[in-house]
Amino acid sequence: MKKVFTTVHQKVAKTGMRPVINKPQTGICAETSLHGLVLLLNSKPGQLDSLREKLSGFPELVTNLDQRFSEALLSVVMAFGTECWNQLWPAHRPRQLATFPEIADSHYVLQATDFDMVIVLRSDRADCNYFAGRVLLEWLAPDVWLQHEQPLFHYLDNRNLFGFPCVPDNPHGRLRREVALLNDEDDELLAQGSYLYLQQYELDIKAWQALTVEKQRQIMGREKVSGKFWPGDQPGHARKASLALSDPGNPVLVWQQLPAADMRNQRQLDLLWSRSPAAMQKWLKRRFVPDRDGYCDPLLDYMQSNLNAAFFAPPLNWFKRTSEQTEQTTPAQTEL
Repeated sequence: MKKVFTTVHQKVAKTGMRPVINKPQTGICAETSLHGLVLLLNSKPGQLDSLREKLSGFPELVTNLDQRFSEALLSVVMAFGTECWNQLWPAHRPRQLATFPEIADSHYVLQATDFDMVIVLRSDRADCNYFAGRVLLEWLAPDVWLQHEQPLFHYLDNRNLFGFPCVPDNPHGRLRREVALLNDEDDELLAQGSYLYLQQYELDIKAWQALTVEKQRQIMGREKVSGKFWPGDQPGHARKASLALSDPGNPVLVWQQLPAADMRNQRQLDLLWSRSPAAMQKWLKRRFVPDRDGYCDPLLDYMQSNLNAAFFAPPLNWFKRTSEQTEQTTPAQTEL
């Protein structure tokens, strides 16, 4: 293990800094994977300069990990909260980067939780995510604290823990990239980056399973097996959580819905990616704030939010630019 970890880090130091132009981090637009791992981090006091220097080697480190596990379809995203970004790169910050928004008049608790950084790992192998997570944490260890980690998994045929298909109307292909990634008009320096809202919910599966299938369909607004729209007298989850705000053909976000559970607790972690935080806020308000008829997203009666954080995931070439501010440091060798 010592030799493998050391080799990965040595490659970063020896490869050099080849230019990367307007390339997004792969996990933002990646399709569904079998396994995931989310790591939430805070920076240590007095270590920001060291962290800034180190981050220029992040793309090469990820490339080496991807080559080691090429068959596992590994994707890695690193994103930063507003306070951390302001301290690392105050000269140029994402224009709409802010803490997780307060949703006024919400009928449900939606409390913001601040973290400096998040790393999202996804692949078709749990051991690949674990290994990559250990490499990244050991590399960053002198500069950050791990605050929270959450393993994730693909449930049945891509269903949520309520038993319904995960986000059937998610955009794909070119539309997925247009929705999630900034373009040159949004911000030339940060084009191909993305805003991220991360939410974790505790699910009341026991209460859900006590409902009849017909009642579950009415709440979801979808047919349980196929995921097709299910009409009802009241707006169901499918309508309230539609990814399009007005035009059905124009979604405003990409919603990666990831189950996380053990035998005692059932959770769901949502990754919301968009080039427009303002649009994501409108989407949240439609779910959490009663409409003129008094209806919220009815599925929220079976979910309790316990983590809500906002980040920005810069393009890969942004990490390269960190070496222009300070000289790159050689990633530390890891010994386990």
